[in-house]
Amino acid sequence: ELQPDNSWKLKKQLSIVAKSATVDSATAAIRISINNHFLYTSTRGSNLLTVFSISDGPPTCIQQISSAGDHPRDFLLSPNGDYLLVVNRSSNELISMHINSSTGLIENIVARRPIFEGVGIALK
Repeated sequence: ELQPDNSWKLKKQLSIVAKSATVDSATAAIRISINNHFLYTSTRGSNLLTVFSISDGPPTCIQQISSAGDHPRDFLLSPNGDYLLVVNRSSNELISMHINSSTGLIENIVARRPIFEGVGIALK
């Protein structure tokens, strides 16, 4: 929650990885959809992409899927909100996935491209 002094107050903390996980994991990138209804995160170690609904009340996890590679270092949402592009550093791939703009859910892989140790992604 944004405070009057422009600082932030933590309202809720959510665990993305199951307590039974045997791999060290850390959330890397966080992005918000262009309509401000969905929040997306990538988690290294567990190699996950997680989608939260943030439009009505506290964040609610609505999807958790594989990043389709190893070590999702960074990702971005396309300007029109229809695609998520993730760079998986250790598997040396850029993955493009389609997003359902109504539900916010990641639906399918559209393309894969080799990229050596991708650590960041930006559109020009």
